[in-house]
Amino acid sequence: LVAASMFAGLTAAQLGVNDVVTSDRGAATALYFSVYYLSGAAGAYLRGVAWQAWGWVGVVATALAALAVSFAGMTLARPRRRVGTA
Repeated sequence: LVAASMFAGLTAAQLGVNDVVTSDRGAATALYFSVYYLSGAAGAYLRGVAWQAWGWVGVVATALAALAVSFAGMTLARPRRRVGTA
């Protein structure tokens, strides 16, 4: 279920990039994939370091920190509604 969710999310994000970008879609897709793979590599590396230093507590702490950063990014990036509009 986790793998299926991850691949569904990845596909939705890829399609979302093409829907949002109006010009130079190739560059936008390349940027998306670069960030995707670099953040995945960094996450694997940091969790390995956390495992060596603190065991499972470190792994869980880095996972929670990654979720907090993701949530903050989504919160800051969401569109704002103007006051007085529906």
